[in-house]
Amino acid sequence: CSELLSNNRPEKTVKIDLVISISQQVEDLIKFVESDNIDTRSKTFILSSLYRLQGSLEDIEIGGVREVEESFNTIIGSVIVNNNLNVKPTDSSSAKKFWEIMGRVAIVFTLATGSFAIGKEVVDLISEEQENVEVVQELDKQPIEI
Repeated sequence: CSELLSNNRPEKTVKIDLVISISQQVEDLIKFVESDNIDTRSKTFILSSLYRLQGSLEDIEIGGVREVEESFNTIIGSVIVNNNLNVKPTDSSSAKKFWEIMGRVAIVFTLATGSFAIGKEVVDLISEEQENVEVVQELDKQPIEI
């Protein structure tokens, strides 16, 4: 049964060197944000998001890609649901670096999982430095090239 499942529904994976690279970027950014002189609201949001992401990346061998997906979705969801958490890349260099990392996570894990469903308002935050980002319309799931 497990062989059949493994052949028909293999577990999603990401190359370990990509995980290590992103983990190091997250760790470096945590140190940068902790010493950065930005407003408390932005600092709290960015650091709590980075700690969540860092934990899921560290546990990827145990929880797999799904935990990183859940962390990413929780962070993005908090931005969408709570407008007051909307930290824009133009707010500070910490915010810019944070959204660059979130963009990398979206791209790397999209390659592993096939897709991440994110809306235009989030794409606007993470896509400043990224190319070939697609926005999926809400119900009909037709991609819109931006």
